Amino acid sequence: MLLHENLLNGHQVETDSSPTGASLSVKMASVPGGYSDPKPATDEIKKICHEVQNQVEGKTNQKYHDFKPVTYRCQVVAGKNFLVKIHAGADHYIHVKLFQGLPCNGGKIAVNGVQEHHKKDDPLVPF
Repeated sequence: MLLHENLLNGHQVETDSSPTGASLSVKMASVPGGYSDPKPATDEIKKICHEVQNQVEGKTNQKYHDFKPVTYRCQVVAGKNFLVKIHAGADHYIHVKLFQGLPCNGGKIAVNGVQEHHKKDDPLVPF
C-alpha cells in the first residue's frame, strides 16, 4: 500500500494506491486559496440564503417551503464563493454555489449553481 499526496478541489488529499487500482481518501486539509472545511451555517449565511431563495427556486423550477441552510464552505477570491447545503424538506437537500462580490463592487450575491437530490450526509464538494 502506497500513500500519495494529491491536490483535489483545493484540498490536500492522501490516497491509497493499491495494485487493484483502488483509491481511498485518508486525509483532507485546507489549502490556501481553497474552500474552507464545512462549518455550521451562521446567521450571515442564513441571511444570504434567504435573499437568494427566489433565484434558487427559479433555477430548480421548485417552490421550497423548507429552505434552511445547514452547513457551508467559503473560498476567498475577489469576493467570496460559498457552497451551502440547504435542507429543502423531508430528507431532501440541495447544494447551492453562491458568489458575493466585494463591497467596493456593490457586494451583490449571485447564484452560480444548484445541485438537487442530495441527502443529509452527502459531502459538500465544489461543483
